[in-house]
Amino acid sequence: MMKIGEVAALAGVPVATVRYYERRGLIPDASRSPSGYRQYDADATRRLRFIRHAQDLAFSLEDIQQMLALWTDDPAACARIEALTRDKVRAVRE
Repeated sequence: MMKIGEVAALAGVPVATVRYYERRGLIPDASRSPSGYRQYDADATRRLRFIRHAQDLAFSLEDIQQMLALWTDDPAACARIEALTRDKVRAVRE
């Protein structure tokens, strides 16, 4: 388990961004230590990196949230995620 500063550094985002994504539901709510510190696992780092990379590719947070929901709810949803990605690439090219 990592504190918010550690997971933010590993993902290459500011701490405020981690909190914002948590409020938006892009990453699950962190568990809390007995002293009240947020605690994140390695999955949070993977998600944060995915979000940052997707934003670099011009995906909106709404698009990203939809992809993450497909990924979380249905791990076999690769075809739908690929379709979203192809639609975004097409839109960017236009």
